[in-house]
This record gives sequence, C-alpha cells and structure tokens, in this order.
Amino acid sequence: MATAIDRFAADGEISAQTKRDEEEEKAQRAKKIRIAIFSLVAYFIIGWIAYCTGLVENFSFTNATYFLMVTLTTVGYGIFVPTSQKSRLFTLFFVLFGISIVAVALVEVANFLIEQREAMVKKMQADVIKNAADTAKNGAGAASFYDEPVTKPNGFERFKTYMRKTPIIMVSFNLIAYAAIFGGIYAYMEDWDWIDGIYFTIITGTTVGYGDISPSTTMGKWVSFFFLPFAVIFVSTQLSEMANILLGKSEDGKLQALLAVDLSLKALLDMDEDGDGEITEFEFIKFMLTTAGMADEDTLESLHARFQEMDADGSGALTKEDIEEILRQKAKADKKDVDP
Repeated sequence: MATAIDRFAADGEISAQTKRDEEEEKAQRAKKIRIAIFSLVAYFIIGWIAYCTGLVENFSFTNATYFLMVTLTTVGYGIFVPTSQKSRLFTLFFVLFGISIVAVALVEVANFLIEQREAMVKKMQADVIKNAADTAKNGAGAASFYDEPVTKPNGFERFKTYMRKTPIIMVSFNLIAYAAIFGGIYAYMEDWDWIDGIYFTIITGTTVGYGDISPSTTMGKWVSFFFLPFAVIFVSTQLSEMANILLGKSEDGKLQALLAVDLSLKALLDMDEDGDGEITEFEFIKFMLTTAGMADEDTLESLHARFQEMDADGSGALTKEDIEEILRQKAKADKKDVDP
C-alpha cells in the first residue's frame, strides 16, 4: 500500500521538502558521529602525550592506552593510577572530559542499537500480525494445507522461535554466552581459572571494576582496548532489556499484551465512545493501545486533536491540499524566524 508521501511524490514542493528534511536529518546524524570520533581521537592523543612522555606520568604506550580506555569506560580497575599531585590534578579534569566523550559516543552507539532493535521488533510484529491474519482468513491454514507442502522447522528455527516467545530466556542466554565466550578468551590469555574469566567479564561489563582481577599481559591489555567499550554497551543494553521485561515494558511483552486484548461484546461496545453504533479506526486503535497499556488516553486525544487541526477541510484524511497548506505555514514561519 502506498504511503501518503508516495501518493504525493509527483508534487514538486512536497517531494522537495521531504527530501530536504531527510538530508538534514542525515547531515545532523553525520555531524554528531564526526564530533564523537574527533573527540575520541583527541582524548587518546592528549592522554598519550600526558601519560607517556613524562608530562604527568611515565607509563608505557600499552599501559597508557589501557589506562585511558579503563578511564573512558568508567570501569576503573585501579591497577594504574596517578602517582603525584600534579598527575592527580590533571587526571581530575581529564576524567571529566573523558566522561563527556563517553556520553556523546555512547548515545550515538545506543541510538544505532535502538534503531536496529526497533526495526527488528517492527518486522516481528508485522510477521505476527500477518500470520494471525492468514490464519483467520484460511481457517487456521486448512484451506492451503493441500496446496503447499508443510516444511517442518529444523532445530535452529525452533530455537529462534522459542527465544522470541521468551525474551527473559533470550536475554539470559545472551549474557551467559557473552560471559562464557569472553571469559574463556581471557582465561586462556591470562592463564586464569575459567571462573575468574567469567567473573572478570561481568564485573567489567557492569563497570563495577573492583580491580582484584585484571589483564596483566600485553595481549590482554590490547584486547581490552576493544573489549571494554563493547562489554559496557552490551551488558548495559541487556540489563536494560531485562529490567523492561520484568517491569512489563519490553516490546515483545507489549505486542503480546496488545494481541491478547479481550474483544468480547462488552469490549466492542466500549470502543464506540460516541454511541453512534459504529466503531471508527481511531476508536479501535485508542481502545486497543490504552487497554494494553501502550499509550494513555490523554496522549491519544492530543494526537487526535492535532490531526484534526491539520485536517483543514475536515475530510478525515490529510489530503494533498492539507499538506501543501502545512508546508506553506511552515515556510512562512521559517521565513519569519530568519527575517524578524
């Protein structure tokens, strides 16, 4: 089904405005990424100069790099620390600068991960809804049973299906796999006990960083340069997802709640708020989202009022004329801001 933008793509003004908005959004995103990269590079260059040349410390290049990444990710093992008042004073301001870099860089990475997650959830939701619609249409698949051969899912497909249906198990599996794999790698590199390796990965990923166990080999320190930011981001996202699941706020939980909304006769009658004997699309969507706890009534009413405000001709849809008027008003407002 064509979107509103697709239907109006032939109109030069609307198409050009849409293109400008998309290009502006991409430019802003690229600018933020450039700032984050530049800041990270500057952080390490300044740190190497300060901590390797004797300006404040005489760390080796490897130890300085390891110290800088441990500081940047706020893990703070305490193995390498400032040894003088001058070094502590410099580190005090340098840490504040480093934390601000973390905020910028991690926000960009988190936004990317969130976008990927949302895209995956939307695809899963679309698949679930499509399968439900096909089942209702075909009578649980009876009509197409003889037309198409039934393919029995393999073990991996059944495993993926099970994981999607039980997100708490999926998050637990991800954390166990993370700890086992990287714990084993560090246990091998550092000649640790396997339990110490797992302990290290969890304590590092949560940024607790006691410092009782940390890499001492050159290889272990350089692997940590790449492992530390990954561990902090991965563990924090997994713990956040687990918290959402336990609080009933996960995307999968919301979808299941939405699909499980009772559509009894009373529920259908409750949807008809104006009592005209018909249930509009807005009334249906409003009832489903509020009942499933995915949106509150005030928010939906505000959005509905905003839509009606934009629907100048009261047709119940944003027509080409409505969109042109919106763009004209926006252009007029932008011009007023530029030329007061």
